[in-house]
This record gives sequence, structure tokens and C-alpha cells, in this order.
Amino acid sequence: VEEADDLVAAHDLKKLMVHDRVFHQAISRAAHNPLLGEVISRVHDRILRFWFIALSDRDQVRRVDDEHERIGRAIAGRDADAAEATSRDHIESFRKRITTAI
Repeated sequence: VEEADDLVAAHDLKKLMVHDRVFHQAISRAAHNPLLGEVISRVHDRILRFWFIALSDRDQVRRVDDEHERIGRAIAGRDADAAEATSRDHIESFRKRITTAI
């Protein structure tokens, strides 16, 4: 999560997309859930084109970074309820951005 700050500041969407994939895959590995990793990988493959649509605005990129930070803090704090809630918020937030953008 901390590594994304420079990418967000530079608004480097290509590297942020790679970083996002790594972030989500790290969660699936930490959860010892290979099925989750497979699902995340397939979703990422399908939504890459939406990244450029939904995240062309710097403020939106910062919001995604903030969402990742909240998810990371919840996981690091071993707060399962907060991790679930922040993950759901992250998914819903992205869905809303995509819907608005298209």
C-alpha cells in the first residue's frame, strides 16, 4: 500500500494497474485462498479497459489508494469485520465509478 503513494502522485495508471493486481493477489495469498486469487485475476483481466475510463481523474485515483490503505489497516489489525466492510466498500465504489463513467 505504501508503495502506491509515488505512483498516485505521478498519476502513473499503467504502473498503478500492475500495483493493484499485486495488492489484490497478496490478499488472496495471505488468506490462503487460491480460488479468490483466480477470481481476482480473471476480474482484473476483464476490467483493465475500465481503469483508464474510471481512473483518469487524479482524485479518483487517490480515493482508490485511500480505500486500499483502509483495507490494509483492517487486515494488519486483524479486524475481519472492518476488512470485509472496507473491501465491500471498495468494490461498490469502483462499480459506481464505472457506472458513472460509462
